Amino acid sequence: MTGHISVLYVDDEPDLLTLGKIFLERTGNFIVTTVPGAQKALDLITHQDFDAIVSDYQMPEMDGIEFLKHLKSTGNPTPFILFTGKGREEVVIEALNNGADFYLQKGGDPKAQFVELVNKILHATSRRRAEIQVLELKQRESDIINFLPDATFAINTNHEVIAWNRAMEQLSGIFATEIIGKGDYAYSIPFYQKKRPMLIDLVLDCNPEIIEKYPGVKREDQNLMTEINRPWIHEGKEIFFWITACPLYNTQGTIIGAIESLRDITSLKKARELLEESESRYRLTLDASNEGIWDWNLKTGSAFFSPHWYTMLGYEPDEFPASYEALQSLLHPEDLDRAKTSIEDHLNRKNDGYSIEFRLKTKSGDWKWILARGRIIEWDDSNLPVRMVGTHTDITSLKHTEEKLRLDESRLETLLTLTLMTQKPVRDITDFALEEAVRLTESAIGYVAFLNEDETILTMHAWSHVAMEECQVQYRTIEYTVADTGLWGEPVRQRRPVITNDYSTPDPLKKGTPAGHVSIIRHLGVPIFDKNRIVMLVGVANKPGDYGAEDIRQLTLLMAGVWNIVQRKNADEAVLRSNEELSAAYEELSATEEELRTQYNITTQSIEHIRHSENQLRILVENLLDPVIIIGFDSRILYGNPAAFTFFELDRTNKGPFHIQSFLSAESWNKASADLIEIQKTGGPVVDEYDILTSNGKVRTIEAAGHLIYWDGQDADLVSIRDITDRKGDKDALVRANRKLTILSSITRHDILNQVTGLLGYLELLYDTVPEDPQHMYIQKCLDFTNTIESQIGFTKLVDEIRSNSLSWQYTERMVTHVLHGFAIGEITCQVNLNGLYLYADPILEKVIFTLIENSIRHGGQVSHIHFSFQIVHDTCIFLYEDDGSGIPVDEKEKIFQQGYGKHTGLGLFLVREILAINNMEIIETGTPGKGARFEIHIPSGKWRIN
Repeated sequence: MTGHISVLYVDDEPDLLTLGKIFLERTGNFIVTTVPGAQKALDLITHQDFDAIVSDYQMPEMDGIEFLKHLKSTGNPTPFILFTGKGREEVVIEALNNGADFYLQKGGDPKAQFVELVNKILHATSRRRAEIQVLELKQRESDIINFLPDATFAINTNHEVIAWNRAMEQLSGIFATEIIGKGDYAYSIPFYQKKRPMLIDLVLDCNPEIIEKYPGVKREDQNLMTEINRPWIHEGKEIFFWITACPLYNTQGTIIGAIESLRDITSLKKARELLEESESRYRLTLDASNEGIWDWNLKTGSAFFSPHWYTMLGYEPDEFPASYEALQSLLHPEDLDRAKTSIEDHLNRKNDGYSIEFRLKTKSGDWKWILARGRIIEWDDSNLPVRMVGTHTDITSLKHTEEKLRLDESRLETLLTLTLMTQKPVRDITDFALEEAVRLTESAIGYVAFLNEDETILTMHAWSHVAMEECQVQYRTIEYTVADTGLWGEPVRQRRPVITNDYSTPDPLKKGTPAGHVSIIRHLGVPIFDKNRIVMLVGVANKPGDYGAEDIRQLTLLMAGVWNIVQRKNADEAVLRSNEELSAAYEELSATEEELRTQYNITTQSIEHIRHSENQLRILVENLLDPVIIIGFDSRILYGNPAAFTFFELDRTNKGPFHIQSFLSAESWNKASADLIEIQKTGGPVVDEYDILTSNGKVRTIEAAGHLIYWDGQDADLVSIRDITDRKGDKDALVRANRKLTILSSITRHDILNQVTGLLGYLELLYDTVPEDPQHMYIQKCLDFTNTIESQIGFTKLVDEIRSNSLSWQYTERMVTHVLHGFAIGEITCQVNLNGLYLYADPILEKVIFTLIENSIRHGGQVSHIHFSFQIVHDTCIFLYEDDGSGIPVDEKEKIFQQGYGKHTGLGLFLVREILAINNMEIIETGTPGKGARFEIHIPSGKWRIN
């Protein structure tokens, strides 16, 4: 094993963590990270990987088993060793059942114990790495098979499918997920429409029945090969396959299955047949053609050329004397030496006959390919050649056909190569095809451009390699408007190929080339169609000879094939994406169907429940002691329960109509109108107090809560009413009693403080007059107790202030500014961003601000900046107080709000929390230790507003 093993050791005992780290790292094999609890370990694991985890069982907050369960639930495969003092059997069983690799009990000899732990860790990590290697090996094998361009599948010795690559999916129309694991010759159905043995089965079973089905099979060692043809079900046409099959071995050399690949050779087969057919036609043509006959007297040098020999080259019969020299004068310079050598070899008896192909110049100056055949038919007495006869056959058209076939074959090879590049990006496919187009047309440079849907924009896609090397244009245009292009855009405008074999000839369509552009001598542009739309423009240039129809043909066929490959690639990718989307959609539909079925059952139950609830609610409302009315937004009372008729002193036989305005005072009607509008906008609830007048003239005070409901085909306001006339009177009485208690408390506090002041004075005198310790210590204790009493009596004054103050809207910016004026903050800067924020609270809220600032100055360390601001989160306002001091330690963030906690005897933040609680607010500290304190005061909806 190479490298260090990273271990995460989790235990709530710091000493054991230290000891374990020392023992493990002393071996030199481990790097140990220790954490004091499972929760902190989970936080660490989110951003750091480990080779193994060692955990104690019994820990606070989360024990080792819960820690293990959490890891496994998230899919974490890290080896887990439970290392604990708990030796109960049920703990061991639960740990192993939940995925622990090993269980090791603490106790005994520490050295032996940690040696055992080292062995467990090494064993667990080795096993995990072996599992990873196996998974990677399987993935590589799968990737290799899927990468094969031929349709390939494999079976085990039970004739069950164990591999089915993507090419096989495309060929058969059956996905791997549908076929893998199936046996009983299920893999033969796509090819034979029934279950039967295939060539792959012959590898495993030398069954005569299988051999009969493949009479043309060839065997090379363990490999089997054959060719078959099948009527293909997808397109209804015959397909030829070249099939190979061989055994699969395991690492011990045992056969564990077989693999078979199928290659579609239909195109190659047809190309071969075409070639054979072409050769057959050539032979028929040669047999039927008129040949030029020649007869050569080797002694005299004279010769005879038949009339057809002359006319074949465009001459009149006997237009010039026939001779060997005359023949040599017509030979192509490149063929002259080769022709002489061939003649001499035959004259020297190096071969039985004379046969050679060369070019002869015609009367018009063109060149014709000639097949020359002949032999010596007469010898003299010295056995020297005297006479040689033969034929000259015009094979120019045959040569052109051969060149055409050569180009066709080359183009087919190119297309075959392109079909194997379907996994490559489109750019790689078109670059390769363009270089082949340049080669097939014997050109020097080339380019490919794509057209948009309406054939108005040409987008340059690729230039050939040589063009890129030779081009010196600094700023290359990529998009061209077809109407603005020069001669090279003519194939699109004319919708046909355009040849320019002399590019130097003046042409009004030329618009010139930019500086640094490759020099153009000849040019051929060919549009590529998809049905009736031009989709591509391919151009080649600078062929040594003239461009012709064959160049057009080769370019058209090649690039049309490229376009089909690109389209098929795009279609395959689209189908793949579509299949993935359909699979996801099917899963989603299945889940939706199940959810709808569940929802239907719930809805059915809910309808019954609602009907029952409506009946119960109707009974409840009718029997409520409190009045309930429903008001339309035109102020008409649409419904009232019996308690409402009684409260408003109305006769139930009187059906109205009644308007709520007739029962309200003018001031209350103004409030009610505004509340109705608010309910219509927000839906409520809106709670308010109103003074009402019953039909008999009684004045009552009510508290009403309004909600938006749908009633009898329209929106309406459901109002529940409570008579608070008596409660309001009781409240006024309580206010008066509270005022009296405040006065009494103030007098009592004043008298007690006077007595305390006197007591403090005498204690100070006594402190100065009595001897030193221990009397001084006793007196100091009395002074401390008395000061505490004085502070606590002072707190009662604060309580009186809270009790006597009523809630009102406090402008926070003015309040903070007022408190800051009472501090000597020195060089501390204060930033207040509370624009327009009002809080509905007791004025004593200033005490909260005062305490926060005081805490920063006293306990914040080197505070240089204080910031007041606020945030709105949903319907809650968060009042923020921040400083840049030392901050609050994490373990003290909650303790600082406890009574008596801190460095001074004041109530401090405990009092702050209590004041805020009275105002239905809460405070928390969320700052970062070392960066400053941050206090958040959460104010609920209705307790804040922004003007």
